[in-house]
Amino acid sequence: MGKFSSSTSNMEMSIALEPLGRALVKVGKLSRVFFCFLQSITQSCSSLVNDITRRHLVKRDSSRDIVSWNCLLDGYAKIGNIVAAHALFEQIDYQNVVSWTTLMALYVQLNDYMGCLGLFDIMMQSRDIQPNEEILMNVLTACGHLGRLDQGKWIHS
Repeated sequence: MGKFSSSTSNMEMSIALEPLGRALVKVGKLSRVFFCFLQSITQSCSSLVNDITRRHLVKRDSSRDIVSWNCLLDGYAKIGNIVAAHALFEQIDYQNVVSWTTLMALYVQLNDYMGCLGLFDIMMQSRDIQPNEEILMNVLTACGHLGRLDQGKWIHS
């Protein structure tokens, strides 16, 4: 089995990984361990693996557990794809603290501090999720970069 080189096209990787996608469908659901293993594949093909696994995850209701969704969300975050990450976040039936943390951290990573604070406001309005230390760290980072001293003090209190 040959290695993927940096010149390998997405089409070539897609053709090579398609049997994997078919195998996942035959199994009926994604194994959490195997799914997370797929997410750890190199950055060059992570987006493609995410797209293949997301298609199969969305199609199969029995596979829609929060661990699988969060693994996908983390995969998009690792490659900095905020559009795909946010779209996936919106598809999750019930976002947990890991989902919120992952997306807020991605906004901060991409220097979109307003996006982070906007997401934090939405989370706080829902009242379903209590912010953890990592969420607060991301929000305080955003406040610091935007000069939002009043909001930073409120969070610290």
